[in-house]
Amino acid sequence: MTHVDGPGRGGAGLFLTGLIVSAQKLRFGPSVGIQTLLSNVAHPLIAAALALLFAVPALIAREAIVLAALPAGFFGILFGLRFGIKSEVVGTTLIASTIVSAVTLAAAIYLTAGMV
Repeated sequence: MTHVDGPGRGGAGLFLTGLIVSAQKLRFGPSVGIQTLLSNVAHPLIAAALALLFAVPALIAREAIVLAALPAGFFGILFGLRFGIKSEVVGTTLIASTIVSAVTLAAAIYLTAGMV
């Protein structure tokens, strides 16, 4: 793996992730379902609970909740590749999380709209 500096890092990481995921078979199973639910549902709920617990200002709380509702990131795939681990579960979770986020992210935005 080559080292990339500058503003192209994010784009290069996403491109590399796409190459890796496209070469893998999708394997849906309980592990993928659990990871997707944790990423798309549990994270925003935990962010909301922490914002409530610590009395975070409404705008910051909304931003935290919506950001927590974003789909799973690509870092796990690149980190695993660095150590020679190619997990089809991680790639499938990334795709499932992105698809499910069409609903969960929209729900997070809608449900937090009155916070501001």
